[in-house]
Amino acid sequence: MTRRGAAALLLALVALLLTGATVAAARRAPDAATRCRTAHRDCSTATRDWHKAMSGKPSSKRHRAAKPKPKPKPKPKPKSKPAPKRLRTATSTTSSSATSTITATSVTSSSAASVSPPSPTTTTSTTEVPAPPSPTSTTTTTTTSSTAVPARVQVIAQEYSYTLSRQTVPAGAVIVEFVNAGQDPHNFNAVPVGGGATVAAFGLTQPGTHADEQFTFPAGTYTLFCSLPGHAAMGMMATLNVD
Repeated sequence: MTRRGAAALLLALVALLLTGATVAAARRAPDAATRCRTAHRDCSTATRDWHKAMSGKPSSKRHRAAKPKPKPKPKPKPKSKPAPKRLRTATSTTSSSATSTITATSVTSSSAASVSPPSPTTTTSTTEVPAPPSPTSTTTTTTTSSTAVPARVQVIAQEYSYTLSRQTVPAGAVIVEFVNAGQDPHNFNAVPVGGGATVAAFGLTQPGTHADEQFTFPAGTYTLFCSLPGHAAMGMMATLNVD
């Protein structure tokens, strides 16, 4: 056998050994990982149990104290129902009827006891006497009709003005007294404001004289003035209100 064949055989043998070792290592690798995880979990569990033991809490559910079960409540006893109102009313009605029966019996017995023998009949005749007639009184009523007194107004004429004793008079009959207290003759005229017929007038009146007369004034406003030339323009006029 040559050196080359021996070397090749040796290399093949070494390769076969390496392949087997690799396969065995690959088979052992999952078991190692599993053991590692198990060890880590056991370590975590031990650490958690230690912490719970140090804090005074039970380490597992089975060490916890069982809660006491609540006691069943006693059922309330059924209460007795009151008697219906109808029965009460019937009872009271029966008692009242019994009372009325007793009262009727007592009245009957008292009426029987109070029966007395009939008394003799007495006949009395009565005669009515007519009353004398009362005197007739006659009442006489006298009605006096009152007549309304006409109103009065005084107009004093001077140079050159009219002075009225009042500014307003009631509608109807009015007595106008015209007094010439000036030094010249003057007259008097009354016409509605806005135009119209003359309602009252006095002719030429001499100084120091007066005249009065009754006139009828309808309701309205009237202008009083002297109609002599220039007198009204110089202020010889006034206004009278009739209500």
